[in-house]
Amino acid sequence: MKRLMFCAALVVASIGLAGSASADSQGPINFESPYTVGNIDGQQGWSKTGGYDVEVASVATFSNASGWGFGDQALRLSDSVTSGSFGDQTFSPGLTQPAGESGLSHFTATFKIGTTSATLQPGLHMSVSPDDGNGGRMSYLRFEDQADKVHVFFDDATDGGPVGTVANFSDTQIATLDRTSSHTVTFDIGFRTNAADLVNIYIDGSLEHSGTTWEDYYRYDPEQNGNGHAIPNTSKLLFREGGTANGDNAGGGFLVDGVSLTSSASAICTPTGFMRDNQNLTAAQIGGSVTGTLDALGCNIGVYYNASHSGSVSGANISGANYFGVLANGVALNVANSSVHAIGEVPLNGSQHGNAIVYLNGASGTISGNHVFNYQKNGITVSGVLADGNVPAHPTTSASVLSNVVTGEGHVSYIAQNGIQVSYGASGTVTGNTVSNNWYTGASYTACGLLFYQAGGVKQNANNLFNNQTNFCNFGRGGGKPPRP
Repeated sequence: MKRLMFCAALVVASIGLAGSASADSQGPINFESPYTVGNIDGQQGWSKTGGYDVEVASVATFSNASGWGFGDQALRLSDSVTSGSFGDQTFSPGLTQPAGESGLSHFTATFKIGTTSATLQPGLHMSVSPDDGNGGRMSYLRFEDQADKVHVFFDDATDGGPVGTVANFSDTQIATLDRTSSHTVTFDIGFRTNAADLVNIYIDGSLEHSGTTWEDYYRYDPEQNGNGHAIPNTSKLLFREGGTANGDNAGGGFLVDGVSLTSSASAICTPTGFMRDNQNLTAAQIGGSVTGTLDALGCNIGVYYNASHSGSVSGANISGANYFGVLANGVALNVANSSVHAIGEVPLNGSQHGNAIVYLNGASGTISGNHVFNYQKNGITVSGVLADGNVPAHPTTSASVLSNVVTGEGHVSYIAQNGIQVSYGASGTVTGNTVSNNWYTGASYTACGLLFYQAGGVKQNANNLFNNQTNFCNFGRGGGKPPRP
């Protein structure tokens, strides 16, 4: 009997932000030559037509800030002059291809921020927002210098409609920043038509908060009646000084450097907390309902579910992730009438990942009526754990796998694929599936149409298995650990 290889050894680096190439970009802008010290208005596409205390400054002027991660020059902003206006505030250069409801689907903006002093500047504050260049803010961060550190606040807008419903803006503190270095801040925004938009805020490389855009404020709030409830696209960053003016902060304030913006059609990738190979895998969507197209190119997982993030998949077209298309980790989930494909590396290779639909660690539910194809390792996997190692299996993992069409890559030399796998104590029923074209041409291993390995109670019947190297592989619970290549 041939030995089996069906447990993934994960080797590809984790992706924190979406990895596909941008369609448009600005920066990084470091305010060095040809920028000159003085008013920022009109320099290299920046605008500031109001009388705000904002200028390109020599960092050496602020001895405490030298060596804090800035270059020789940076943008200095204080709140010594404020107003309630928008259009005359400080705007970055814009993208020619904006992101948003009527633009590209993904926007990122990154900048370094610090202060001109290691000591408190009383009342100092500033907000930063992705914007259309006219005050059409789609998200919001506020920086406040307080007694201990600089505090960072995120504002979310929720409005369930209908038109005329006033939006609720929530203000959440998400981080504190010390004043003895610069800090890198990133807005990572996914504009989605089949789900709520997603905003991820990263500070110094760590995900500090996830929220939504202000899309529903524009969609429903009566303040937007005059704009026809049009949702603005995003192409710039707005650095705004509103609220109370603090004249004593004139000539000081915040320093900003390293400004960059990108727009693209790639997915937004959010860390899930699910670890493989000491990597925090990212997903294009975490929890919720998935219908329609979900392009996960650049992410490790298409959609991820766990006990804290439930939902369903129905009528979806999920593709592009390199580890998992749909991953249910210890949660009840139904996946129905969907297409899950192009899951793995590009091109597909021998790395032991690229599993289209996976239930593990006590997950349960029904997997029915799906078309699964162009996967790297397994089409559908129901398992107590993903790979055995010395990890105890979860015998409560159970699924009904019904009437799916699972099609492998045919005769390939780079990996032993399996169509449907039930393993490590998992149980359920496998009925009425059509599984074909799983065939490994290399030595020592076999590809299986239907594979049971140390499974619990599993019933299978009426499955159409053909053109597989081995149509049905059944290894009992007493079998040994399969070797790796």
